[in-house]
Amino acid sequence: MWRGADACAGIIVARDGRWTLRAAAGAPPCEGPPPPCEGCVLAVEDTRGETALWSIDRGGVEASGPVAVFLGLCVDGALGWIDAWAGAPPVAGERDEGPAFSLVPASCDGRPGLALAPRFDLPPDAAASAHQRIFEGPVHIEDGRLIPSADGASCRPLVGAPP
Repeated sequence: MWRGADACAGIIVARDGRWTLRAAAGAPPCEGPPPPCEGCVLAVEDTRGETALWSIDRGGVEASGPVAVFLGLCVDGALGWIDAWAGAPPVAGERDEGPAFSLVPASCDGRPGLALAPRFDLPPDAAASAHQRIFEGPVHIEDGRLIPSADGASCRPLVGAPP
């Protein structure tokens, strides 16, 4: 379920340049930096017991779609962020909506992780780039950043189409 920033007041507490996320019922709060994107639109998604934060840079009035998306997750009591597009630039042309695939929260053999998911309807033979694939796998947090560790774990996405 998606919730916009107006519904985040009881979920996110900002204090002294740090955020505290009070996530799913029964889950301990986690703390970390705000998203690496000032002025972005914030959305919260409940993902089967986990909470994902999406920080979406709309790019101003000239942009027809988002120009960047950051994903925030809690891991072991810490909040970390990653470029959900895994460094892929927005695609210009008929679909000026960003790359075809985005990182999403995943369960990797029971551990928190990242997987790639299509952002819109794609042909059956569509595939993410090799560069994007290196970001899939279990994650840990260093200095407020989600760091993937490609250790061969099997990862199952926890959400459908990402922003």
